[in-house]
Amino acid sequence: VSPDGGWELTDHVDGTVQPLAHLASDGYASVKAEDTSTDTRMISGKIKSIYIGEMSDFYTKNGYGTVYGQDGYIDSGKWEQGNEASMHYIYDTEDEFTAITQFQGGIRHGISSYQAFDSEDVYTRIYDKDALNGLALTHYQIDGYEAEVMFYYDQDEKLPLVYINYPNKDLKRMIIGEDNPVEIYDSAKYDRLIVSHFDEGRPTGFGYSRYGEIEYIGHLDGFDILGDGFYYHIDDEENVFNAKVDAIIDEIIKKDMTDRQKLLAIHDYIVNNVNYHKPHLNVVEQPGFTHTAYGALMKGKAVCDGYAQAFKVLTDRVGIENRLIFGITVDGNGVFQDYNRHAWNIVKYNGEYTHFDTTWDDPTYSDKIRHKYYFIDSDEISKDHKWDTEKYEMYFAPAKAND
Repeated sequence: VSPDGGWELTDHVDGTVQPLAHLASDGYASVKAEDTSTDTRMISGKIKSIYIGEMSDFYTKNGYGTVYGQDGYIDSGKWEQGNEASMHYIYDTEDEFTAITQFQGGIRHGISSYQAFDSEDVYTRIYDKDALNGLALTHYQIDGYEAEVMFYYDQDEKLPLVYINYPNKDLKRMIIGEDNPVEIYDSAKYDRLIVSHFDEGRPTGFGYSRYGEIEYIGHLDGFDILGDGFYYHIDDEENVFNAKVDAIIDEIIKKDMTDRQKLLAIHDYIVNNVNYHKPHLNVVEQPGFTHTAYGALMKGKAVCDGYAQAFKVLTDRVGIENRLIFGITVDGNGVFQDYNRHAWNIVKYNGEYTHFDTTWDDPTYSDKIRHKYYFIDSDEISKDHKWDTEKYEMYFAPAKAND
């Protein structure tokens, strides 16, 4: 009879006592798993929870073993004096998750991997005495969309630093800060790097952008460069772009010119000296410089936003108020399509605003330059150009073009 009012069976060999079986008064039972003196494994527990593994006595789990719950719960790993130690596999049917977790003295300490039953997302955390500490990695999968997100913790406090990797999109992001955070957006697919404040996932305001070998420091509107900053080539020792802009202005602008004559000179210089770069290629195949004023004015090659930025840079230099405008255009059947993204310019002239589209006036598809989209009013250009009227409300052009 044991001291707890139950009974026990032991084996005495050469002065040592080896537990064989035990039944406590509360129904807890233990029985040796194998009839060998070297095997210390036992089967112990009550009806709803049974442990199979090594024990130091009738009650204390000590070594490798597994707890099986009646509802399917599993906790398998190494135990030390009744406490979880080292690595454990846990299958929790009540909270519906599986985990592989390191323990020390019965508390989480070390790496832990967690996955809910109803999700393919995998959470990997590092615990320091049951507190999240250091790197935490989450692998998300949603409708074929895959992302790896890294957080950093200091004693359960999440630090304002998030790193995101999109393996199937060749895209990486790092978000730094909580209030008005700065984000680093790096896309191998589009060969683009952006460092800026982000609003609803889009860069906003002042920032840095590298598009291929062209670097830009200035303002951004979403993923569109506004062209009012500074351009650099990564191999240049100085900002040769501004010197090029000054040389163009000296060449085409005379002191006695009116604003209208200046705008005509800028318009004609761009459409005569910039070639539309391979219009049959999609955006992924276009070199990064084609989306910048640098590409238009230094290399003579651009697509629509490069044309518009070049127009803006030159127009800014002569002191005429203007801005880029981004929208969509019609397809070959005259139907507006969201994939037909386009950029052009809106200029303040004689106190009112009017549109300029140097891309569509370029002689890419004709033998000579056009002036169809030069000083064109909103009613006319809206036949094949569409923009967010609320976003550009203060720049809405007059009903008729200026004389």
